[in-house]
Amino acid sequence: MEALRTNLNRIFFGDDDTKLKYIVPIGYDRVVPSHPCQSNIDASATWIGYIILNTKRNIRTTTGMQDASISVKQEIRISFMGPQAEEFANSTLIWDDQISTIKAFELMGSQLDYDKRRLYTHIVEEHGFNNEICWVVDLTAHSFYMQTFDNGPWITTKS
Repeated sequence: MEALRTNLNRIFFGDDDTKLKYIVPIGYDRVVPSHPCQSNIDASATWIGYIILNTKRNIRTTTGMQDASISVKQEIRISFMGPQAEEFANSTLIWDDQISTIKAFELMGSQLDYDKRRLYTHIVEEHGFNNEICWVVDLTAHSFYMQTFDNGPWITTKS
């Protein structure tokens, strides 16, 4: 399975791996990407921040004595700052209809939830100068895993 960062690069920049440097973990405030002004990197680019807020195990179903199917739900936050921030954020609202995005999440072993997506803005204050708008998207995705028990079930019933 591929990582979230790799797939965000594929979704927003295609096969251009040189843009991977603009996709960074979200900073200490859990909203803003590691800000370009803090690192003297290209401040004219659109920066994409990401964080997996939490991961929860939902369902475990057994398919006989050897296998179990496990559903895992992840809450993901993606934030954008820069000239294309609003455009990138709004594009997430139609990801369910884009084959390329669906395939990118399949490479992660995930599927997006249709109804658990929220887009909002966050003002980033730079001590009163050059305040910026950070566009934030919260979404959820489900991953499914198959687990094989080589030694039989973990719990057996007594006869």
